[in-house]
Amino acid sequence: MAKSLAIVACVTAFLLCLVAIKDHAALIRTGYEVTALERARDGLEMEAARSREQVNQLGSPAVLSRLVDDLGLSRAYPREFGVVRVMPIRIDGPVLAKKD
Repeated sequence: MAKSLAIVACVTAFLLCLVAIKDHAALIRTGYEVTALERARDGLEMEAARSREQVNQLGSPAVLSRLVDDLGLSRAYPREFGVVRVMPIRIDGPVLAKKD
């Protein structure tokens, strides 16, 4: 009986070690994945910062002025035209035409 109990205890300890090794390997693998995702995030943040800087540079008055000159656009202030809104007339009853 003591011999079989010792064998069961050894087998149980061996299986617990295997589970611990499997969990440790999964933990290490997850750590590598987290590190890779953090590096990807850092790269994307740098790219976003570069893009914002490029937008700021391209939107500066000096660059826009040069682009206006290169494209041959006019710098004159645009003329304004009055806008008249025409609202449709709503007629609820029949319309009779007058004879002249």
